[in-house]
Amino acid sequence: MKRFNWEFDFDPYFPVHFFEYTVCGNSDPMHWHQYFEIGLCTHGKGSFLYMNKQYTVNTGDVFINNNYENHVAVTSEGNTNSYIFLILMPSFISDPINHRANKQYINTFYYDPPDFINKIPNDTEIANRLKQLIEQGYNVYSHRGNMWEIEVDIVVRKILFELAAHYYQNGSKESARENINPKISLALKYIKQNYNRTLSLNSIAAYVDLNPTYFRHLFKKEIRISFKDYVTRQRLSNARTLLINTDMSVNQIINEVGYSNTTQFYRVFRQHYHMTPAEYRKLQQGVT
Repeated sequence: MKRFNWEFDFDPYFPVHFFEYTVCGNSDPMHWHQYFEIGLCTHGKGSFLYMNKQYTVNTGDVFINNNYENHVAVTSEGNTNSYIFLILMPSFISDPINHRANKQYINTFYYDPPDFINKIPNDTEIANRLKQLIEQGYNVYSHRGNMWEIEVDIVVRKILFELAAHYYQNGSKESARENINPKISLALKYIKQNYNRTLSLNSIAAYVDLNPTYFRHLFKKEIRISFKDYVTRQRLSNARTLLINTDMSVNQIINEVGYSNTTQFYRVFRQHYHMTPAEYRKLQQGVT
């Protein structure tokens, strides 16, 4: 499926936007964007599709999408469903690098796609609170009365706080992969602790005492991506963290996360995040 960058022209001095959107069939392509996105389904049923995940959609469900994971909302032929979307650039929360609280507001969006649960179901208390806040923010943004920017800023921060608290509290309890095979769970733990070392499928298979061929198939079945792709994502995820939270040079980061080939790192980074490491750092830090 072809994927593209769904761009939006934000006000550079107030990079946030609320809008309504109706999904009709599967006419929209799989896409990504450079902004964070929160979607509230306000009517109808459908699906939210990702590269390795799929969720059913019902009225009141809330969906969280970061600034690089490919996704699309669809419905069955002849049906529609409606959303209110909140989109914002990372720079809406100013100076997250040097202001610890501001950084916590947007930590939710620095997730690892295979592990992350994008859907908050409508039968949860958090979904109900988010629904009220998103609808409030949309109304304020649409009518633009006196001091509307301050009010929108407050509402958006409340939304981000609810998300940060929800994913912090449930991060150790919830996973996009439930009832995972214990051998694969052990392999994942080892990879996360040793991602910056030389890792081979054969060595990890031996570590968990499985035949390499069987381990390869079991890993793909449980994780829904290949062993090689998972290791790559772990290294890139840690590279993103260092780009955002440190002043290390790109070359230092490349070495830190286990790459010996600079050209390969740049190629893989651009393939996943659609920009260079330096561009990614500037975008996340709100540098113009």
